[in-house]
Amino acid sequence: MAWSATLGFAASERSITATARSALQRLADRGLLRLVERPVELADPGTAWAALRTGGSTAERQAARQLRADNDRRLAAAFAELDLIATPTTPNPPHGHHGPGARMSVALTWAFNLSGHPAVSLPAGLTPDGEPVGLQLVGRHGGEGLLLAVAAQHEAA
Repeated sequence: MAWSATLGFAASERSITATARSALQRLADRGLLRLVERPVELADPGTAWAALRTGGSTAERQAARQLRADNDRRLAAAFAELDLIATPTTPNPPHGHHGPGARMSVALTWAFNLSGHPAVSLPAGLTPDGEPVGLQLVGRHGGEGLLLAVAAQHEAA
């Protein structure tokens, strides 16, 4: 398993990153997984996500397809070496009832929504300010069994 706080593009807040990374380390310390040093960097899928949600122009849809294909190649290369990728579920603390404002809370999840990779979010703990943090685990296509097994072991612990 490899860890990426940002996937190469998301501006993750330090308290969120630290809390999620600590939860991942606890999983490793319990022998539930083995961490390896392998960078996982994707192109920011924000424009592709927006083009697909809004319909976008022909040029925007073509650019979205190209970006998705590039990220799919990057993910295929990563999953040729890894069983799982771990990130914070969101790059920032939860927002209030007023909505997210300028925050992009989905920045670390939408790449996998576009690629179709299975993912699970596990409770990771609280920031020093008491805000909840999630640890996202992403698996290979068809890798739901491993994700669910790790999640069940995490829950049991």
